[in-house]
Amino acid sequence: MDGSSSKRKPNSFLVWWNGANTVHFYYLTTKPPQARGGQEPEAKPDFVLPHASPVTATALTDNGRIIAVGLADGTVTFWDLYTGIHRQVLSLSKEKITKITFLYSSLDSSTVYLSYEEETACDCLVHAADGALYLVKDDLREFRCFYEKPEKKKDLVSLIENIHTLPQILFVARQSGLVTLIDKRSAKEICELGLPAAYQLDSPWEPFICLADWGRMIYVQGRLKDSEEEDETKLFVFQLRSFPTLDNHWATPFDAKQYPVKSTLESRVLGFLQFRHESHSARQTKLEDRWGKLKEEAERIKSVLSKEFHIGQAQIS
Repeated sequence: MDGSSSKRKPNSFLVWWNGANTVHFYYLTTKPPQARGGQEPEAKPDFVLPHASPVTATALTDNGRIIAVGLADGTVTFWDLYTGIHRQVLSLSKEKITKITFLYSSLDSSTVYLSYEEETACDCLVHAADGALYLVKDDLREFRCFYEKPEKKKDLVSLIENIHTLPQILFVARQSGLVTLIDKRSAKEICELGLPAAYQLDSPWEPFICLADWGRMIYVQGRLKDSEEEDETKLFVFQLRSFPTLDNHWATPFDAKQYPVKSTLESRVLGFLQFRHESHSARQTKLEDRWGKLKEEAERIKSVLSKEFHIGQAQIS
């Protein structure tokens, strides 16, 4: 899971159970406990991420730094696994979160070693149980409803993918079999991928769709209408370069950013301490601002009580 691992081998993993309020983090490099008395030793997590509601979905950025945790109460919590603290908590829906997908958002997943201050930025798409979709902006502070709750079940989104070479475009398939390309920034449909009239999308609720050639080609499996024979399925290929409505998007410069990755535990701790030191002045300013507002509120309350006291004395006299 950790991008700093040598030879790109996973060295940690996350586990959560249905109905549980916690996510457990384990390092594969941790020495396992020794068996005692013939009993199987219990592996304890290296750390635990607690939540106020049962966990229903998780997603991880490519560099293994940010984990998004969806909860049964419709809340999404973003944790920074390098520092062990949460980055943001967003209440998106009244329904439980069913799926979370991190989007490319013009990011290059190559491993580089940057300072702590250069935080990971990536858009995040959140699915709610009622079918609504929410897009969380790359700073993880703002979000908007990407799709409202559909009125008909057939309009539920069954698959949504980001196209690497067109990070502003989303590939969306619905249970009705409709396949479209959508502009992530405006949520407007750009074009529809239509199969031949005699064919329909195979298994619309779990479609077989594959992006190839870095998103320049899309393979879609279709089935002959009113047929249940397996040999009646065919694979259709769409060349995205041949779509005139995508010309402007292809011409848009691909501003690739890079994920920040920490190489060692010491560098992470040092970066975290440096960040806390540099943010101390900002925290002090916030405290002074809040104290000033509290004093103003106290003065207003004092003024109101004083007026009521004088009015009461005037009525008595």
